[in-house]
Amino acid sequence: RAVLALDGFARAAIEVRMDLEEATRCAIRATVFSDKDPAVIATLADCFYYRGYYRKAIKWIDQAVEQSPEEELYRERREKYQAALANDPHGVKAPPR
Repeated sequence: RAVLALDGFARAAIEVRMDLEEATRCAIRATVFSDKDPAVIATLADCFYYRGYYRKAIKWIDQAVEQSPEEELYRERREKYQAALANDPHGVKAPPR
């Protein structure tokens, strides 16, 4: 139930691109336990993005943007995810590093 630990593990896994399935599970737990904190939601969106699930990443980052519309980083990520979806609508290719 430690949101910071769960989110931190997910962030670390994203950085090294390893254990992304487990990172996604941790990010989902962190999102629930944090009462949908936008920063934690952004971590979950990144997990889905780096796994190639662009539609799910967009769905989640939209929630972060909705909660924190002033945060430019979330809008930039949404644009990145939308571009990835346009280039690979079926999530077959890995996202660029």
